Amino acid sequence: MSRVLVVEDESAIAELISINLRHAGFEVTIAASADQAQYEVDRILPDLVVLDEPTSALDVLTQANIFNVLKRLKQELEVSFVLITHDIATSSELADRVAVMYAGQIVEVSDAHRFFAEPLHPYSRMLMASVPRLRANVEPEFITGQPPSLLDPPKGCRFADRCPRRFEKCSEEPPTANVDGIQVKCWLYTS
Repeated sequence: MSRVLVVEDESAIAELISINLRHAGFEVTIAASADQAQYEVDRILPDLVVLDEPTSALDVLTQANIFNVLKRLKQELEVSFVLITHDIATSSELADRVAVMYAGQIVEVSDAHRFFAEPLHPYSRMLMASVPRLRANVEPEFITGQPPSLLDPPKGCRFADRCPRRFEKCSEEPPTANVDGIQVKCWLYTS
């Protein structure tokens, strides 16, 4: 049986994640803090660690230290991670694959190198363009408008109202297309 460590400081979220993983046949341990997570990693050496916003509200130095430990675990112990984050910049330090979610739907799944070089979905492109670049003389762009209500999601593409490439077909639910191994939920990539 594969072992999974869930690192989450909100017990309700951790329990929901663990119920789903247990149902899928995993042995799950929950850690509510970074210290407890380090203890559990040393104790059980899990096959998979689920990290939900592991560096939110931390200073840059602490974030860097945490990612250095995670990279070491990944390389030396071959531990896999599921990193749930809003911080696309720090995720590039650890990711082999990237899944981008918008309004409750995954809109793109890609190899990390390809994603960070050239994302396909319009939301992914705008998300990457909004990240400040330290070594480039490029101003970050902003995504205008508001995300849709998840209580009453719009028909069709959920990003359509904010998308600069919107066209008539976007009022219908987009299929997920395979573009050279990249999964993208967008009408722009269907034939």
